[in-house]
Amino acid sequence: MYTFAMLCHSDTNLRLCDLFENEAWNFNKLYTQLPSFYQDCICSITIDSDVDDKLIWSGSPNGIYSASHGYRWLDQNLNQQTVPNTTWSWIWRLQITENWQHFCWLVMHGSLPTNSFRASRHLTSNTYCHRCGAAVESDLHTLRDCPRAMSIWKYVYPTIPNNFYMLDCQLWFKHHATMEAGTKFIVTCFEIWRNRNEHIFQNTQKDTWNSVNNIISYHASMVYNLGTTSKHHVVRQVRWNLPPEGYIKINVDGSSFGNPGNAGFGGVLRNDMGLWIQGFYGSCGRASNLLAELSAIWKGKDFNSHGTLGINLSSWNLTLGQI
Repeated sequence: MYTFAMLCHSDTNLRLCDLFENEAWNFNKLYTQLPSFYQDCICSITIDSDVDDKLIWSGSPNGIYSASHGYRWLDQNLNQQTVPNTTWSWIWRLQITENWQHFCWLVMHGSLPTNSFRASRHLTSNTYCHRCGAAVESDLHTLRDCPRAMSIWKYVYPTIPNNFYMLDCQLWFKHHATMEAGTKFIVTCFEIWRNRNEHIFQNTQKDTWNSVNNIISYHASMVYNLGTTSKHHVVRQVRWNLPPEGYIKINVDGSSFGNPGNAGFGGVLRNDMGLWIQGFYGSCGRASNLLAELSAIWKGKDFNSHGTLGINLSSWNLTLGQI
């Protein structure tokens, strides 16, 4: 058990050199009464008076503070309970809207504001379920085990898997959310949660068929607008390539606000080592995107080769390569 000393405000303006004189610590200059334990700890520190003062952070090997080192120090010293080998990136890769991703994050962290959660934060004294009267309204009870929720799951999954009612909340949610039909599972959980909130705050109660129809509609809209959960992403590396030796490369681009509308263009010149030489920009007045791109190319070709072998001109607009 540590004993903490109340720091006097006047001591906050002192520097280390004000307390360390003639190779010894002078605690008499402090208005704060340090316990002997802390005085002994400070006296055990060896001070090299020939080195200039500087701020260091003992939580990192190089003495430089960073947010990651600060978080790691807090995690170790405050004995925060963390789930081992837990990553949340799978949530943000789901092909669903951001508010539903946030809903998934709350479920996985056990942070849905159910009555059980609110009671643990001393926001209420009641932990019971308003819909069925169960003694404890936990995340798992709200989304799966409440009779109102079970009546919806029965129609969403006519053939319910054997382990559907056996896993704990986090394992159950992640297992089904990451399956091929994961979007429908998440939509169903979200609809059940919304029904619960409408029942409490608006004193309304949807029948099962109304909820199932909403789930079908939301799921179809989600798949249409964002694609299915099995959508494959193609990763393509994009980089700037050096021009041939002895050449200058000019990259140009142009665009129009409205197409047609107020248009402009710009470009930059680099040598065969990638070093910047010159830049340019201009206005096209009211023009289309294509005319802005052509204006950028036309302006770029006016630059001389500066004694090099030639100019390598490149535009971002792939359509120009087909003209």
